Parts: sequence; C-alpha cells; structure tokens
Amino acid sequence: MLMISITASYNNFNGKLISIACRFGYDAEAAKDVVHQFFLDLLQKKLPEDIRNSEAFITTAFRRKLIDLYRSGRNKHFYTDPELLEA
Repeated sequence: MLMISITASYNNFNGKLISIACRFGYDAEAAKDVVHQFFLDLLQKKLPEDIRNSEAFITTAFRRKLIDLYRSGRNKHFYTDPELLEA
C-alpha cells in the first residue's frame, strides 16, 4: 500500500506528463497548462489509499484526462495541422 504525495508526484512526473501531452498534440506551453490543471484537480480529489504504483496511476489518470478533454472539445490548445484538415 502506497500513499501518493501530490507534490512528490508533480516533481517526479511533471516532465513525463508534459511529454505525453505533447504527443497528444499540445504545444509545450499548453501541455504545461494541462499538467498544472491535472495536478490541481488531483489535489481536490480523494485518492484511493491502496495505490501500488504511483507512476502508473498518475500517467493513466493523465492520459484519461487528455482523452476526456479531447472528447469534450475543451482542448482549445490542441494543435491541428491545417494541411490535414484540407485532405
């Protein structure tokens, strides 16, 4: 059983999450904003106490957050190549 420290998780996984957001199509600044908002949201939630792998938990939750943002259309910083839209 492992308790997640949000501050430690932010320090440990911030770069990895920004990289994931960039792979989802966000530019660097928008990726940082999404990561910051994700951790603010985590601070407001009651997290399970039986998390065994904090990295897996954080990265999975973050990927799901990115997918939710995409589906809801709240991804105003999402980069789209104009050439792909014309094809």
